[in-house]
Amino acid sequence: MQIVDSAIPQIKLPDLTECCELVERIAASVQLRRSARLRDLLLFVARRHLKEGCTQLHEQEIGIEVFGRAQTYDTNVDNIVRANVSELRKRIDAYFDDEGRKETLIVELPRGSYVPVFSFRPAAIPVPVEVPQPVPASAPAVATPDPSVTATSFLGVLFGSRLVAAAFVALLVCTVITLGIQNLSLRASLEANQRSFYPWRYEPTVASFWSNFLDVPQETDVLVPDASFSQIQSFSQTSI
Repeated sequence: MQIVDSAIPQIKLPDLTECCELVERIAASVQLRRSARLRDLLLFVARRHLKEGCTQLHEQEIGIEVFGRAQTYDTNVDNIVRANVSELRKRIDAYFDDEGRKETLIVELPRGSYVPVFSFRPAAIPVPVEVPQPVPASAPAVATPDPSVTATSFLGVLFGSRLVAAAFVALLVCTVITLGIQNLSLRASLEANQRSFYPWRYEPTVASFWSNFLDVPQETDVLVPDASFSQIQSFSQTSI
């Protein structure tokens, strides 16, 4: 029988009777009362270990004896044992957190093994509670302001305010300069577009002739050959 004493020097090691009684209490607990499959699994591995002295249990053996699988079933395909053992571990932990929170003996199913391990639960070390000491009554102390600290605080606020104001003014100036540069660039771009769209306005000879027709706010009828008609529309960028 594999019984591990995980606590620091115990008075005695758990005996067979204590281990069997613990298993019976867990099997009858709320966590396993309504799960016959998990209860049978716990009783099987406990019996094989405690009463038959088995120190190693194989997954296939559990699948055949507990879950009724065939002698040749493939554990790589059917993981029923692994799934139920994982759930059984959770139920055992839940028992010791609830009904079995006062148990001095515990049982575990270590990962990678199907053999239960019994050990005494380590005794909880009481944490000393600090009792607050009463503060003797005394006259309330009147805080006397330190002139040096007061002056330093005032200067800090004063210079801090000036620095913030200077930073704001600098940011405002940078913003105005940036917008002015962008405005000049935009005006230059618009003027270039005007020259591109209305080139005849920037040629004195051509402008003196066509302005009489195109800039006067009145209807003008121009009779030109068909070949020149499209050129006039192209130059003026206006549908005539």
